[in-house]
Amino acid sequence: MKALVTGIANEHSIAYGCAKAFRELGADLAITYATEKTKAWVEPIAQELDAHMLLPLDVADANQLNAVFAEIGQRWGRLDIVLHSIAWAPKDDLQGGLLHCSSEGFAQAMDISCHSFVHMAALAAPLMDKGGTLLTMSYHGASKVVPNYSVMGPVKAALEACARYLAHELGPQGIRLASSVAAADWTGVNQKALVENRGPRSRRESELAMEHCQPAAALPSCESVPGIHRIRESPRRCERPAPSVR
Repeated sequence: MKALVTGIANEHSIAYGCAKAFRELGADLAITYATEKTKAWVEPIAQELDAHMLLPLDVADANQLNAVFAEIGQRWGRLDIVLHSIAWAPKDDLQGGLLHCSSEGFAQAMDISCHSFVHMAALAAPLMDKGGTLLTMSYHGASKVVPNYSVMGPVKAALEACARYLAHELGPQGIRLASSVAAADWTGVNQKALVENRGPRSRRESELAMEHCQPAAALPSCESVPGIHRIRESPRRCERPAPSVR
């Protein structure tokens, strides 16, 4: 089993938990890092998980995205799993609320957080001639209003819609798609949107507000979502799974 994992920032990332789950199932891993700065955090994780490849990937750069899949195609010749766990919006647009989000900021957030998944699907499909699975991470704020999540709410809603339409198009090829709704964690955009934007509130006050939005009334760890993916990617499943639309 060959798996590409994008979006690992550190050991608290949901993508890291997913990568661990895939590795425990016997998958060979290709892991990406966004910048040279983040490489310092991601490289030890790649070594820990015995990743076959550690590749640079800024999804805003089409050349880098193409290069990642070209390298995988050359070295592996196929892919079974792609995990897209990437989300970003300009700080000013994120903190200013949706009403004051600039068109440029909205477009950047949509391109990096949503369209990059569509682009990945287009590049991954030729490497999944025997079927495969494309996974992306959504958030509760896609379907319900989460204070201060701002522009990322509509962006995540669009990401979920893209997963459904891609499932329709790729299902006949034996490629499944799923968007998993990850509850709030303390990495990246969630921390900025749900803590910094709350002004003088303490971290614990923000945690309590976030817990109130969670179905289990508690904040999860990065291991929560991988359990779902572990079941989906179980070797006991059929080789060419039926497509799912979520």
